[in-house]
Amino acid sequence: MRAIIPLSALLLLSACVSDQLNSGFDRMRNQPLSVAMDRLGVPSSERIIAGRHIYTWTHTELISTFQPSTSFTTAKAFAKSSDSKYTANTFGGTTVQTSATCKIEAEVDGQGSVRNLSYDGPVAACGKYAQAMNR
Repeated sequence: MRAIIPLSALLLLSACVSDQLNSGFDRMRNQPLSVAMDRLGVPSSERIIAGRHIYTWTHTELISTFQPSTSFTTAKAFAKSSDSKYTANTFGGTTVQTSATCKIEAEVDGQGSVRNLSYDGPVAACGKYAQAMNR
């Protein structure tokens, strides 16, 4: 039961950030590139693929994740009246820092209007862009 509550919270947060990104993308479509730059900042890179301009924003940050661990112990307990076996489960874990990167890409047409947007990365790293697009 304890694992269900944090997992539910994570799924809810994940859905919230995804919804914010998608609604932000919907509002930016058919807008000038300057609107995206006002919200997201200066792009990290720009490239041309098949005549289309692709602008990319990236954000990397350290995130903390919990790595659970379980150990099982079985032993004999010696008592005056009888020998008994016991089993113990130990639950614990450690917090690990990992690097997470979010990438936003915007396809811009020849008139400078945003045609399509996409994102790739974990919720923890994309939250910054989700907030920026919905302010």
